[in-house]
Parts: sequence; C-alpha cells; structure tokens
Amino acid sequence: MARGGTVNRWLGAAWIIAALADPVGRAEAHVAAAGAEASAVRGAPRVRDVTAHAAADHLRFDLHVERLEGAPLTPPTLDAGRVMVVRLDGVDAPRRWLRPPDRSVQRALLWRRDGAAELRVRFRRPVPADVLAAVRLRVADGRLQVSVPRSAEVARAWAAAAAAPPPAAAPPAAAAPFVGPPLPGLGPLIADPAPPAIIRGTHYVVSNEDGHHHWRASLDGLGGVHVGVGAEQNYLLAGWSRAEWLVLVDFDVYIPWLHRVHGAAFRAAETPAAYLALWGDGPGLAAAVDAAWTGVARDEARQTLGARRRVERRLRRLEARHRAQGVPCYLTDPAQYAHLRALWLEDRVRALRGDLLGPQALRQLGAGARAAGLVVRSLYVSNAESYFGLDDPRYRDNVLALPFDARSLVLRTFPYRGGRYRFYEQPAQGFAALLAQGAPARVWMMLQRGGHRRGPEDWVLPDPRGAFSR
Repeated sequence: MARGGTVNRWLGAAWIIAALADPVGRAEAHVAAAGAEASAVRGAPRVRDVTAHAAADHLRFDLHVERLEGAPLTPPTLDAGRVMVVRLDGVDAPRRWLRPPDRSVQRALLWRRDGAAELRVRFRRPVPADVLAAVRLRVADGRLQVSVPRSAEVARAWAAAAAAPPPAAAPPAAAAPFVGPPLPGLGPLIADPAPPAIIRGTHYVVSNEDGHHHWRASLDGLGGVHVGVGAEQNYLLAGWSRAEWLVLVDFDVYIPWLHRVHGAAFRAAETPAAYLALWGDGPGLAAAVDAAWTGVARDEARQTLGARRRVERRLRRLEARHRAQGVPCYLTDPAQYAHLRALWLEDRVRALRGDLLGPQALRQLGAGARAAGLVVRSLYVSNAESYFGLDDPRYRDNVLALPFDARSLVLRTFPYRGGRYRFYEQPAQGFAALLAQGAPARVWMMLQRGGHRRGPEDWVLPDPRGAFSR
C-alpha cells in the first residue's frame, strides 16, 4: 500500500505540473474527458469527420455533417485567447484530433460537449478580435465550412466586401476553353481552374522520386490510358506499360507547359540519344518548340525553357541509373522511345492543368473514355494524397469517374526518412470501391494496414474493399 501511495502521489504531482505548464492543453483534455462521458442523442445529426485545408489568405475547416440543414449555427468564440471554438448545438460528433498542415495551428479537436458538436482549434498565437469577427460559416454540400482569415488585413478586406452592396448580376461565366483538339477516341478535355497557390511556391519540373522501376514488371504491357501527375516520370511509366493514350495533368500549369517542350523534343528527335542532346546547350530545343507549336501554346512552352538544365541533369541521371540497374527505359531502349514518340506524332498525348480535386479535367476524361469504351489502366498520383484527405468528396468523385478494369493499377508514393519514398501499387477497382464506401481520412491510415512488401521501398497493397467499411 505504501508503495502504491507513493506512485499515486507522484502521478498527482506530475498532473499538476503539466496543468501549470499547459493550461489550455489541460482545458482541451478536460473537454475531451467530459465529452467521453456524455451520451449521444440517438438519431441526432452527426459530424462524420473534419478536414483542414490551407489557402493563400485563409484556413478552412470542413465539418462533414449528416443532415446539417436546420442545425443552429453560432458565431465562433475564443477560449484562453488562442483557442477558437465552433459549436453545433444538437449535433453529435466522434472524438477526432487533427493536426492541420499549417504552422499557424498547433492542433484541433472535434468532440461532443454539452449536447453539441464542438470544434476547438488551438492557434500558436493569440487570435485578434477582428480576425475572429470575420470568420465565415458556410453550409455547402453537406459540410459546414469554417474559413479563418490569416491576418487582420485579410479580415478587414472580408468585412469590407460583406458590407458592400451586392454587385449587379453578371452574365453567366463562359466555360473553360478546350485544351487543344479532341484527343483521339476520348474527345475534348477541359482544364481545371487555377489553385490559390502551388505547393511551397515551387515548380516541380523534375521528379524527386527515384524508385519508379519497382513498378516496371507490374506495368509491363498494360496498355490503355495512362493518367499521371508530374513531369518526366510519366514517360518512364508509359514506356513500360506501352500506354495507348497519355493524359498528363498537374494543378501547376507550368508542368503541362513543360510537357509541350518534351513533346517537341520527342517529335524532333528520332532516337533517345538525339532527344537527350536537344536538352543540352544550343538552339535545337527552342527550334523544336517553334516547329511543334504555334500561337499561345508555343508562347507558354517557351516560358519553361529556363528549366532545360535541370531537366537535362535529371534525364542523364535516369539514363545512367537504369543502365546500371539493367532496367530498360525510354532513355535506353529504342523500342520504348519509339512508342512514346509515336504517341506524340499521332496526337495521342494531352497535357493540361488538371487537379485531382478539380471539377473538370478528370471527370471530362472519364466521360470521354467510357463513351469510347476505353480503360484507364494506370493512374499515377505521386504523393499528392498526402496533401488532402482520401475522404474528400472531390477526390472521390474524380477517381470514380475514371473507367478501370481488373488489370488497372493506382500508383502512389509516400515519403519516409526525409527525402526518400516508398512506392505502392494497388488494384484500381478496389481503391475506387473503398472511396465509394467511405475511405479513411488520411492516406497513411490506409497504408498502415500493411500489404505485401517486396523490398524496403516496394509495396503492393491488397484489394482494400471492405477493410474500412463504416
């Protein structure tokens, strides 16, 4: 008993020290404990999940709520100067900790307290009163969107816009222009709108992933349509799969413009060696761009010629690495190169601004492919899923729009150990079914369920259908 009493006294002292060191954190923990004891009202609307999004001028939290209509919305309040509290009275919620991908937020807690769903967002700095007053609450598509301005300046601009009289009705916006002529067999593709910002303000003109060869055997001869984000890595993948159509997308429009330079080089050069030489010094690459494109397309491609040195270094490293590994690729295998060149010459490649969360490009592609009886055999998303939730309905709808069959694969990477990546392949039909039935909030939650490991960086995920059913 004496020994147990000593332990209890020690634990009690530790609790007091922690409470004094972090009173707001203890308050949040108390809220969680109180909510754990509260009983949910049977049949009440329920918050299924909460996700966070970072934009250039604001942060947004989306509360995905069942039967949100009619739920009373109250203005957010502040607790301890830096904890913003948003309540939905009469709404149930699970306990969910969230660490938004933004340095201004320390953590967020979704919980049920005193008969209400409560979102508590703890900022690293005190929240000014004018910022709190400008927070926007908006109900859309079964979500409560809570938008927080990043600064007092943004808050004042929002307040001024809200106080201004509504503008005169404008004519309906014209549809986004078609990007190039219809892709044979697929029809026209429509570009997505520009995002508020690109990741880290950086154009990823070359890939920083070095293990795409892990997928070579699985891709061998798949054919069909290859859809991929990013730059030159898509040519590696399409060369191994012998893809019949290439749809190259990126939410940074600079990358589709750069693909036009790749296309000009493919058209001008008959061999891998000639293609590599064009990326070196000299006027050859610019001349190839002028010969391949006209008008706006040419001008946009020219804007990316400043990246040619980085691209050349990357291509030379890929050539040397694949030769050393004994893995043929389009930079070492004339047959693979000839296949990719033929795709450009036959106008079977389309590069456009396409966002995995966008409203147009992938859905238009899916509709055209289904109408033509074509199949997307490879979907390469790189590590883009690390920046949004798998349960984001925009991503779900885009993936479900694409026609897959039993051979189709989703190819993704996931960072570990700093700049290193693991390479995952997954049956596309199973992944689509997972999204349809209710995917986990974050991609790592799916990856941690395991899979077949072929090497330290090479993983095959099982068909996940049913693994995350709710």
